[in-house]
Amino acid sequence: MRYDRRVNRAIAAALSLVIGSLAGACYAPSFADCALTCSAGMTCPDGQACDGEFCRGPKATGTCDSIGMIDASMGSEGSSTADTDNDGVTDDVDNCRTIRNMFQDNEDGDEFGDACDPCPPLGPPNNADGDLDGVGIGCDPNPNTSGDSIALFEGFERTPLNPMIVKTGTMSFSNGQMVILGNNNTPAYMMWPVQSQVNRVVSARFRVDSLVAAPSTLGVADRVSIVANSGVACESGLGAAGPELSLYDLPNTRRSSGSIAIGNGQTYGLAMRRMGSTWNCQFLPAGQQTATNSPTNETIPDTFAGFRARNAGASVDWVMIVNIP
Repeated sequence: MRYDRRVNRAIAAALSLVIGSLAGACYAPSFADCALTCSAGMTCPDGQACDGEFCRGPKATGTCDSIGMIDASMGSEGSSTADTDNDGVTDDVDNCRTIRNMFQDNEDGDEFGDACDPCPPLGPPNNADGDLDGVGIGCDPNPNTSGDSIALFEGFERTPLNPMIVKTGTMSFSNGQMVILGNNNTPAYMMWPVQSQVNRVVSARFRVDSLVAAPSTLGVADRVSIVANSGVACESGLGAAGPELSLYDLPNTRRSSGSIAIGNGQTYGLAMRRMGSTWNCQFLPAGQQTATNSPTNETIPDTFAGFRARNAGASVDWVMIVNIP
């Protein structure tokens, strides 16, 4: 969902802290011509070179007059007829010139489309990429060390079409959101297949629509087997003892928890990070409540990761998965 930049800024610092402290992908961000400066000695990304004050592509012939702007004499990379990535959108208006993205989805409304944005849910300055690994500082678990990669970003501008996605429960897609509801103690899942990757951050931003009856929780999950009803989840909501932020061995073994109140109609972010045998669950933006433990399900094979609703409903703006080497 393309949400108001004022809301974006309000959670940007907090989400950056969470993903930063929760320190071969299919997602490959690239930078548009003139998008980065190199006047302070900065190294340009692969495929670009420093030309005066700006990082330029090998075919660029125009001049950059400001960040992300090329003058009227632009060459083939910015012409009105060239379509470098053959996605049906010409380079002069394509927000990802070298990665196919015919729908031009752009969650944060900046100059980069989601398909090539270093930090798709958060606009500048969160897409600055000091370690040049393709992940912006607002989304990078290790902003000073290269190697991290965005494996998935889904902004729900339309119904996801990946045939490998596992969907259970009640859900619909409209207005840039996934509306998901799990009822009668039967969880609803929206799960994507994940690579065999030990270390990973799974995060999401959502609005609470309904908390039905305890246990009533919303959150992100990783290493999920739908058939075996197993995995690890970072969830917030109503537990048997009241409001909670908890790490669960699925289906319902709580391993570690903190207490934090959430409310219907409010928007929150959750991030869960696995680093070896340690899992961290953090809730935003209402404080730095953290639960850390080593759930028993940590040894199950990688299968799926994504969003889960148990006896609760939510409107989900986005889900993101960042791999850590």
